[in-house]
Parts: sequence; C-alpha cells; structure tokens
Amino acid sequence: MMSVNKISETHIDLVKLSTTVRITNYYDIKS
Repeated sequence: MMSVNKISETHIDLVKLSTTVRITNYYDIKS
C-alpha cells in the first residue's frame, strides 16, 4: 500500500511539472 501511494504522489508531481512546463512554453511563445 505504501509503495502505491508513493508512486501516485510521484505521478502527481510529474503531472504538475509537465503542466508548469506547458504553461511556461505557452508564455514564451506568446511573448
């Protein structure tokens, strides 16, 4: 159970990171 929870936390972090990168790239392109 603990390892599954850890994996899901890592997955959430990766999703946040990719979203942040996408937003940053979007603003870089606009400016």
